[in-house]
Amino acid sequence: MYINGLFGFNCRHHMIPYTPKSVAPVEYSAGEIERERKIDQMQRRMETAIRKQKERGFILRKTDYKAALSAWRKARNIEQNYENFCRANNRAIYRERTRVMTEEVDALKI
Repeated sequence: MYINGLFGFNCRHHMIPYTPKSVAPVEYSAGEIERERKIDQMQRRMETAIRKQKERGFILRKTDYKAALSAWRKARNIEQNYENFCRANNRAIYRERTRVMTEEVDALKI
């Protein structure tokens, strides 16, 4: 189920119990917010690049299989870079965002 907004998909909020000794939440500077936003944007660009290569591979697979294999290999390379980028920036890896077809897991067994 897809839920957007507070506590939805890609939300980084979390609940903490209130106690009399509770401390106010951390305030982030504009620089920190901008840095996080740039990381998010890069993550989205990489996901888009992966999908484009996979789509190209699926389109070409019946007419030019070598070109399709090349596109799938490129998608795998970008996917590996994406995973490394996510790990380096402490982000979740969203494989469902890079999926093009439901049967792609079986189709991409090269």
